[in-house]
Amino acid sequence: MLKWWTAAATASASAGLVAALVYRLRKRNRKVRTMRVNPYLAERSTKGRFVTAFDDMTSYSPVFKENFHMDITNFEYILKKIYFRLQPKRNTRPYDGIGPKEKLAIALEYLASGSFERHVASSYRVSKSSVRSITISVCEAIRYEMGTENLPCNDNVKWIDTANRFHEKWNFPNCLGAIDGKHVAIRCPPMQEGCFSTTR
Repeated sequence: MLKWWTAAATASASAGLVAALVYRLRKRNRKVRTMRVNPYLAERSTKGRFVTAFDDMTSYSPVFKENFHMDITNFEYILKKIYFRLQPKRNTRPYDGIGPKEKLAIALEYLASGSFERHVASSYRVSKSSVRSITISVCEAIRYEMGTENLPCNDNVKWIDTANRFHEKWNFPNCLGAIDGKHVAIRCPPMQEGCFSTTR
């Protein structure tokens, strides 16, 4: 009986020693952060696209419409509707926080351009993960605040009728709407290359 107890104690002690060694090796190999914020991103408040170009774009309507696919009145209308939803719950970084107007500009430019997150992130001087989370929060705010006024009612008969009309006219089954002006790359069905050629 005594041999079993000493064997178990030795095994648990050696397991503890191995765990301590593994912890120490991981701690030693841990990457040390050399900077708190990337210096490029730290200059957002002076050199970012929102600070340098947004006011100029609002004064020249064609450029604003080219970048955001809407005019300034629609932008201001959407901002007014979702402003309180885009404000931070706590103002933990008052000196360099991203305001609701800048969040809306980032999300709309990302959605309108169809560009990569990294392109929008580098022009606005925010991180790629920030562009992603801002876009998600703006879309959720728009859906919550404006979804009922801009989407038709949830009526199965109307949805089925719309899907049938798209299928009859355009041969797109289960389609409920279309967005104009956005090139969507699709794989054409076999033996029908002529019907699916792009004209852009």
